[in-house]
Formats: sequence, C-alpha cells, structure tokens
Amino acid sequence: MASKSFLVENFTVHQSQRMVFWKGARVNTVGNLTCAGSDHRFIVYFLADKQYAPQSMYIPEFKLGVQFVSKRELDSYLELQEIGAPVYAYLDTDNPEWNALTVNEPVRSCNYVMA
Repeated sequence: MASKSFLVENFTVHQSQRMVFWKGARVNTVGNLTCAGSDHRFIVYFLADKQYAPQSMYIPEFKLGVQFVSKRELDSYLELQEIGAPVYAYLDTDNPEWNALTVNEPVRSCNYVMA
C-alpha cells in the first residue's frame, strides 16, 4: 500500500474540451484541474453528464494521482483555491476512491484502543 498527502502549492485550471487517453481508452473531458505540490501532481478531470468515469488512480512511480468527476463538481473544486486556507491532496493506491482535495490535513493513520 502506498499513500501520499501533500500541500497543494499550485492550481492550474483548463476549461476546454480535450480528449485524454486513460488505460487504453479515450475519455472526453470538459476541463481539468491540476494540483501540484512537493514533487507530486493530482489531476481532476471533469466529465460531461452521462460520460463514463474511469476509476481514480494513484501511480507512485509517476508521482501522479488522477480522478474523474462530473462537471457539476467543477465549481466546488474551484472554490477551494479561493477560501484562503491551505489545500491538501491525498492519494492512495489501495483505495483510489479516497483520492481527494481537502482543507484539512489528511490523517495518515488511525489507532483504535479497545476498552
């Protein structure tokens, strides 16, 4: 299992239609948000309604996380850079559905004590 959290230092937004190739398939996107920090990148691709969303992924050897979401979520992602709080990215190989951007520093591990 590999996971990574990092402080996002740079946001780049593209709001135009593009085709990306992901795991051998063509995916039509209507925009993307690239977040960079440390030596990692996290790319959120926005998809048109009813567009098939490929599975999220974290590829540690490329220091890259990718997520595909509906274009309806675009405004929520764009608001993150305007709130004035630090934004963190969390990436996980075993649970890529947990890949996310957050204003709370991600918890790296949890310890439970049985009473």
